[in-house]
Amino acid sequence: MYNKQLKQYKSVLFSPMVSLVYILVFCLFLFLQILCLRTDLSLDMFTSDIFAIANLPSYMGVFSNIGVLIWCSTAAVCFFSSVVLREINKEFSRFFLFAGFINLTLLLDDFFLFHDSLYSKVLHIPEIITYVVYAAFVVICIIKFKRILLKTEFITLLFALGFFAISVAVDIIAVHFDFYGVIFFEDLSKLLGIISWCFYFMQTAFNQIYILIGHKTQKIS
Repeated sequence: MYNKQLKQYKSVLFSPMVSLVYILVFCLFLFLQILCLRTDLSLDMFTSDIFAIANLPSYMGVFSNIGVLIWCSTAAVCFFSSVVLREINKEFSRFFLFAGFINLTLLLDDFFLFHDSLYSKVLHIPEIITYVVYAAFVVICIIKFKRILLKTEFITLLFALGFFAISVAVDIIAVHFDFYGVIFFEDLSKLLGIISWCFYFMQTAFNQIYILIGHKTQKIS
């Protein structure tokens, strides 16, 4: 019974997903190639490592890159958990799906610096508005899934939100009042927030999947 369900998951989820990923990657490279042919841009500007292009040492922005990796790990855990739990615990499945999209949004923003470039310089959206919108997403998630959150070890999540609040506050204050150690406090609190955020979702996912495995084992026996 269990093997049959596992094969069903593989056939339904992963085969179409792999095909879709191949198609998307091919279309992306095709789009970039056409863009390069129509402009003075070179394809290696998009595909090569930024440190090689700019001739920068590999340690440049190391903590920022670590933060992006943690964002990515957390998003992957959330989406994976949502798929795994959707047949057994739909509440937690929806919670992880919602959290996964929040993580994906924050990941893309942190990686491409949308709040500092696209939103503020191109779309002329003040940085504070971006922070408010992101905070609103988190508040909506907390309100929508408050019963779920109370079943988890949410103290770690509160630590994460606290560190994020400190980082944003220091960033806003630094615009008007430059003071010694601003980068230290802003980036340290941000990284601690990302780590706490990741720990919370990984711990919650582990607990729920552990319960799922126990449930499946009981059904088999």
